[in-house]
Amino acid sequence: MAENRVAAQYELRPRLKKRPHKLHLCSSVEGLTAELRANDIDLTSLVFEFIKPASEVGVLVTGSIATRIATEVSDLDVLILAPSADVFKSQRRREIAGSILNYVSQPGGDREQIGLFLSGIEVDLVFVTNPDVTRFVASAGVLDYGARKKDKHATNDTFTSRLGMGWVIHGQSVVQRWREYYDSEGLPARWMSEQFTEAAKDLEDMHIGIGLAKGHVSAIGARAVSCLLRALLACNRICSTSISYMRIVNRLISTADSEMRDALITGMRLAFPPLFETVQEEKAYFEDVYAYCGKVRTILSRDPEMVDILASTIHDLDLIL
Repeated sequence: MAENRVAAQYELRPRLKKRPHKLHLCSSVEGLTAELRANDIDLTSLVFEFIKPASEVGVLVTGSIATRIATEVSDLDVLILAPSADVFKSQRRREIAGSILNYVSQPGGDREQIGLFLSGIEVDLVFVTNPDVTRFVASAGVLDYGARKKDKHATNDTFTSRLGMGWVIHGQSVVQRWREYYDSEGLPARWMSEQFTEAAKDLEDMHIGIGLAKGHVSAIGARAVSCLLRALLACNRICSTSISYMRIVNRLISTADSEMRDALITGMRLAFPPLFETVQEEKAYFEDVYAYCGKVRTILSRDPEMVDILASTIHDLDLIL
């Protein structure tokens, strides 16, 4: 039986499309561009296989490669910013370099994803359109708040974080306009506030939930600590929705000041609680997370602007932080 399993694995292996790459070792746009070139990949040329010539678009590498938590088989995530759907070529390509293209359109028509394999690397192209960005520029930066309320990209954490944290490959001025429209500069402060608020609300649920069901307090506490860790990352201008964010935490520990380092290490310890057997153990864990929330608030309050923001976000909570 074991021999049959080994044989089956050997037969399947040649069919795998992914091959190990070195993109995860790149720490800059220049290094990434050189490594892509070594794999016969030109991202700008690839994007213009789908976009009309001379169209003004922005191209960013995002995801795990840009946040430097990728592995040797990670996808290459590319975000393309376009003014409208008019920039797309009318005829859809079905194949590029022998790779069949997989199109995934989103409801609303302002987002489309195309997946393909190039040199064994899985490439995900995400095209996002928004004519309001062009109108924003034409109005000298006057924001149409009515249109903004309807803009689902503005509340999409994955989009806003990738826009703010991505590596610009092409169209620097276009990317800058989009970052101004979506206020990428203010993204870390928003994340600190939102993540801290979520954690504070979780603390209330933890407190009420003590003794209700095995694992209940552990699960809520782990979520609260995860939010607090992401708030600390945002304090270091790192905003990521990746499930692999612990790799960023580990990297930051080696460069952070002593107070930040201690908070990150404490957070990693509290983020993985056991299934407590007694109410006393649940109470003790709650007190640890409660104290940790206060420690994180102190660090976030290093920024004078965050002091009032954090105070207002927890004003209506039953728990006193």
